[in-house]
Amino acid sequence: MLKKTIVLIEEDRMVASLLSFRLKKENFKVVIFANLSAATDFLSNKLFDVIIYSFSSTNFNGLSIIQEIDKKNVLNTPVIFLASNSQQVALIENSTLEINNCVLKPVVPEILIELTSKIVGKYKSEVL
Repeated sequence: MLKKTIVLIEEDRMVASLLSFRLKKENFKVVIFANLSAATDFLSNKLFDVIIYSFSSTNFNGLSIIQEIDKKNVLNTPVIFLASNSQQVALIENSTLEINNCVLKPVVPEILIELTSKIVGKYKSEVL
């Protein structure tokens, strides 16, 4: 069975390491980037199964980041946003973009793993 590939965009190294460790333990392949600009080429040119994007409370600039992800995600891969506060969650949920899910930080790894597994399973069954 092939491992599903997760692109994790998280600027906090400790959080990225924890989430990556837990996802790998569940048999996902995880590719980590510190920010969206570092992930740009990868998002445009590679095949992967889910994007997990973590908004930072200091660098959040509204819908422009959501639109940037949507623009770079030419393969229309499912996206899970990790939001720092309820205002970010509301902005994401009220956007016109197709958002698979939004999780409020601090992230409980078990919840993220369950959500990711459901999305990958749903995505796989839609492709077949």
